[in-house]
Amino acid sequence: MSSLKLGVMLPSGLAIAACAVAPPPTVAGTTTPLSTRTPIVIISPTPPRTPDTLLRATIEPSLQAAGLPACSRPGNIELSELTLAFVADWDGDWDIYSVKADGSGLIQIAHNETSDDGPKWSPDGRRMAYIHDFVQMPRLAILDVEQGNLSIVAPDLEVSSDVVWSGTGEHIVFRSEHDLFAVDVQSGDRLNLTKGAPFLVADLPTGFSPEGDRMIFDVAMPAEPGLPEDRLCIVGVDGTGLAELSFPLGEADWPMWHPRRDEVLFQAFVQSDGVGLYVATLDGSVRKLQSALDSIVPLPSWSPDGTMIAWVMRNSELGTAERPQNSLHAATADEDVNEVVLDGSAGGDRGVGIYRYYWAPDSRHIAYTMTNEVEGFPTGDVFVFDIGDGRPQLVVEAVEMFSDLSWRPLP
Repeated sequence: MSSLKLGVMLPSGLAIAACAVAPPPTVAGTTTPLSTRTPIVIISPTPPRTPDTLLRATIEPSLQAAGLPACSRPGNIELSELTLAFVADWDGDWDIYSVKADGSGLIQIAHNETSDDGPKWSPDGRRMAYIHDFVQMPRLAILDVEQGNLSIVAPDLEVSSDVVWSGTGEHIVFRSEHDLFAVDVQSGDRLNLTKGAPFLVADLPTGFSPEGDRMIFDVAMPAEPGLPEDRLCIVGVDGTGLAELSFPLGEADWPMWHPRRDEVLFQAFVQSDGVGLYVATLDGSVRKLQSALDSIVPLPSWSPDGTMIAWVMRNSELGTAERPQNSLHAATADEDVNEVVLDGSAGGDRGVGIYRYYWAPDSRHIAYTMTNEVEGFPTGDVFVFDIGDGRPQLVVEAVEMFSDLSWRPLP
């Protein structure tokens, strides 16, 4: 059993000169109203296609009748009760929309003349955070969806990653340049969580601990002989407790905290063993999942109720009907059941690519984007399916491929 070294405090006085940033202002950030317009219903700019016409080019479920937890209970959430936010360029700039998981109720959420990106519903489902003016001056925007009031929070702080809400909805965390910041949603106060640390925050923050008081994230350490450069760190939302979770065997990234326990799911590359998925407990133990992986597995994830783990298996070669480019796997947390819930057998000659996938809040439905092209530009079509017994259902077409989807929490 490998060990996970915890509590290694990072030096507070070290910094990489080329990446050092000025200390954040000590005064509270301002909150500037931008708009009071209410959402409007819009019509899809592309002719609607029924799911059946796309099934030959999408991926079929291959779930056996057995055992994932979702299969043992009847579904009690209708698709019309689930809402997704997404980004699409349908009128010359990136705008944020929402749609029901059955394809109904398409609404434009944000009304701006600039490109917006990265929508994230708040834990209470009443607000949305996103990146305003993503191309020119990316800043944190928070929209009261019901009232239509839009504010820019901490306007002097550039947003360089996706944004993540705390479980209480009091804070939003994101990367700015190469540091991690926590912003108080009400006051606009911001705190540099990684100021002076000897690393760069390498990727987007991937979530809070179950208690909501700590963050986990990827970092890129300076190159040292015999030591991995990609590592995992945690820090309190109040800036205390910055520590490395040192995976001793190789590079580690894409961590995600279990929604109810102090366990962390992540991917790691071990020179002697290749790519693998691991679960680490904060008492120091690490176990490798049994599945053999062909290549990197971006953003493996727990289901919202913590009973399952999902990941996309990506081949290193272009997909074919016999060897699909990728497939979506789901396993119980103890790996008693491990299934391919979507595969590429219906992909035709070109194979199929799942770009990203997203657990719904009921831990039964999953949304995913499938690559497509519109007039030579890569876009995505959004599908939703029930991992217990459903077939993929087309929800909306021609969305931005590289922007996240976000499920609205259930009431």
